[in-house]
Amino acid sequence: MKAYIAAPYTQKSVDWGKGAYGVIKDTEYRKFLEMIDTIIKNTGHDTHLPHRDLNNWGEAYIEPEKLVQLCLNEIKAADIFVAYPENSAGVYIELGWANLLGKKIIIIAKKGEIQSSMILGLSNTKIITIENKEEIKEKLENALKAIE
Repeated sequence: MKAYIAAPYTQKSVDWGKGAYGVIKDTEYRKFLEMIDTIIKNTGHDTHLPHRDLNNWGEAYIEPEKLVQLCLNEIKAADIFVAYPENSAGVYIELGWANLLGKKIIIIAKKGEIQSSMILGLSNTKIITIENKEEIKEKLENALKAIE
């Protein structure tokens, strides 16, 4: 099975230059996303982390129109959609695509984040709430087992 990992990009990027987004240089954020990726891989799934796999954290610029199509294609190819949305409009667009495509969805939310009633109403979705990064491993592993 393959998992697509969605997380904020644009709001985490810097050095935009003349493009629609910049480069993600925040090493802690990159490590956090890589940790999610590793947890999923360690449960036997292939992964696609677009931040890294499509444009190398922004080092390889892709025009937004092409980027949209590439991400949609990867979501179509995935079995599981794992989202760390924070307040990213892009992640919520991808989440809508994943839901329409019938993907199994896991949402990683920070404790205290209010979830939309629309998200709470998705039948194919598991929401895990974390207080700190140390909680992710066990909770994500359990969520992956529960939706397989």
